[in-house]
This record gives sequence, structure tokens and C-alpha cells, in this order.
Amino acid sequence: MMETGMNRNIISILVICLLIFSMVQAVGAASSDSITVSGYILPHQAPNADFTASPRSGSAPLTVNFTDTSSESPSDWAWDFQNDGIVDSHAQNPSYTYSYPGTYSVKLRVTNTFGSDSEIKSAYISVTSGGPMVRISGLKTYINGLTITEWSKWLLLTQLGQVEKSIEKGNDHTAEVHMSNFMERVRILLWLRMVSETEANYMISEANSIIVLIRA
Repeated sequence: MMETGMNRNIISILVICLLIFSMVQAVGAASSDSITVSGYILPHQAPNADFTASPRSGSAPLTVNFTDTSSESPSDWAWDFQNDGIVDSHAQNPSYTYSYPGTYSVKLRVTNTFGSDSEIKSAYISVTSGGPMVRISGLKTYINGLTITEWSKWLLLTQLGQVEKSIEKGNDHTAEVHMSNFMERVRILLWLRMVSETEANYMISEANSIIVLIRA
């Protein structure tokens, strides 16, 4: 009787071991190329990159809103708004301002746990120069957004107002003179350290572009 009981115990242990071995093999096979979620086996999937943008055309400075439409739940986004090899944003749905006229290609690279994918849309954004009044309006918006004293803003904006009035009257030469005076005011504010070098360089660059448009 004792031997019979021992044999039964041995058989039970062997059956349990076989069951455990089978379960380990099944789990290993499933985890090699899939994951289980709530009883469903899902394949591992790298993302498929895609995106949209609005607006896609307009006068400079043009602010474009980009929307990620990639599939397979990416967790990282690398946007290159000019496709020049420089990552400009890691936000999922960023905005970007194109300051200069041109036709721009856009690249998005997305990544998740299982891989990455890139999408390039060639000649996707079209930015036109517009007239001088459009560029002046954009420059005024830029100045209003600066973190500088109200006195500094007034000094710059009043000069741009003189440029606008001269253009409206058809006096292009006077408009150029006022724009040159604007650049001098920017340089004075830079010397006084009221604006940064980056801010000053941008405003002077825009002023020179506006002068070219006035002469056109």
C-alpha cells in the first residue's frame, strides 16, 4: 500500500512538472513576438509616421500648426520643419513660424517601444514675401511679444508707424528713411542692453527685407 501511495505521488509530481513546462513554453513563444492584453494577443508594431499642417501657404511671417496623425501610439516626436537635419521640436502637435519666403519640406520621425519611422513631405509649406505692409505688421507683432520695457516697444512701434504712413501716401523714399531710423533705434536699444543680440539681429534683418520690398 505504501508503494502504491508513493507511486501516485510521483505520478502527480510528474504531471504537475509537465504542465508547468508546457505553460512556460507557451508564455515564452507568445512573448517572443507578441504581447497579451486582456486575453488578446497583439503583435509588436513600430509606428507609421504621418502628419498634417494648417495653413500650408501664406505670407511671411507664417505660423503653421502641425498635427501628428501617426499610428501605433508613438511616444517621441522629432520635427524638422525645414528638412535641414536640425530637430526643431519634440512636441506632438507643435506650431512653427516661417519668417522668410520659400518652399519648405517637412520631416517627422516618430518612435515607440518597438521601433521608429519617418515621413518627409516635400515642398509642403509655401511662404510668400507679401507686401511691405504685411512684413511690417509681422514685425510689430514680434515687437509686442518681446519681454522688454513699454518705453522700448513704443520707441520701435512709433517708428514703424511712420513707415506705414509714408507707404500709404506713396512716399517710398521717406518710408526707407524711417525704416533706417528704426534700425538705428534697434542698435541703440542693443547698446543699452534693452534687447538681446538675437532680437536685434532679427529686427534689423526684417527691416532690411522690408526696404527691399519698398524698392520693388
